[in-house]
Amino acid sequence: MNIVLAALLAKRPSAQPADSTERYLDIPIVGVIGTDIVAPGLRNALAFASRQREVRHIVFRLDTPGGTAQDGRAILDILDEYDDGLEYHVVIERAAGAGLVFVGAADHVYAAPHAIAGADAASGATDTVDELGPVLAVAARAKSRGDALLRALVDPLAEVYIAREGDAVALFDSAGASGAELQLL
Repeated sequence: MNIVLAALLAKRPSAQPADSTERYLDIPIVGVIGTDIVAPGLRNALAFASRQREVRHIVFRLDTPGGTAQDGRAILDILDEYDDGLEYHVVIERAAGAGLVFVGAADHVYAAPHAIAGADAASGATDTVDELGPVLAVAARAKSRGDALLRALVDPLAEVYIAREGDAVALFDSAGASGAELQLL
């Protein structure tokens, strides 16, 4: 199992008071969902984080070729279970198929300069994304954002438009409704 609790990261570098004890926990997601990344391992990691008073932010660094839809749904259920007490940040290096559940559940999505995300196109398996598409859309709406980002990642026919202002990128669907914001590294 490749879920490793790497370290508690430094205090959040923002407008937080100097005495803030809010910390980030880095959880690398490396490997195949359902084989290397399993639901019980993620549950253990998030349970550990939720018991740490100072941990309020989880950083998932994604490097996954995907996995099965069933395992993706199990992971999403666990992410939902701990969502109220934790804020999820996702850094995409590679996120395909079932790995997109982390993107759907994220409060903040960041893309590494070399990021690759989308359907399991490399393996030719699109059934996982077809099954997860509606689930991912519900997850995105639960975060009070549109599903434009996820549709752009999984549907080659999706009409998604990008507007950039400074370092922020806003995605819009064909109707002009706001989708999600993607923050660049």
